[in-house]
Amino acid sequence: MKTIVAMNICMILFLASCSCERKKEEAFIEKNATSNGMIFNQKQFALVNVLDKEFFDMCHIKGSLNITLDKLENYASENWNKDTTEIVLYCSNYMCTASFAAAQQLTDMGYKNVWAFEGGAAQALHLASQLGFEMQGTNCQASWLLDYEKPATDDQMDHESTVNIISAQELKKKIEKFAAKV
Repeated sequence: MKTIVAMNICMILFLASCSCERKKEEAFIEKNATSNGMIFNQKQFALVNVLDKEFFDMCHIKGSLNITLDKLENYASENWNKDTTEIVLYCSNYMCTASFAAAQQLTDMGYKNVWAFEGGAAQALHLASQLGFEMQGTNCQASWLLDYEKPATDDQMDHESTVNIISAQELKKKIEKFAAKV
């Protein structure tokens, strides 16, 4: 009898400690949304870094979520309002097209308040002292962060679409508007 009770307790504890991959991802995303004392109400504003986790961990704007392109549609559908949530997506720098692709994806899904910050982490880092961007990560001196300037020829940025582009100055205003220190 004691063995059965002990096995049942162990099973309950084991099941309670197990979680599916989705729960782990949600916990990781939520942890990043509240990192270092800055939090955004995700129903109002989301600042999303769409890079792979290793690059996100290297350097990102404080308070950013890390949601890769393959997970963006599901996360958006479950967490954001298509009419009211303001969403800014960014990646590494002007040469990276992931933020634009993510913004296009959300716009195609019917989200009305979506912007791509195409200067990405590199431009935010470069303007950190001037505009007050708070950056965090394990290696904000990585070589890919040195490429922060907008290309002289804007062939890569010549997008004919409905995606809104946000400047670093406009992004900083949004962060200040929606950020709450805890």
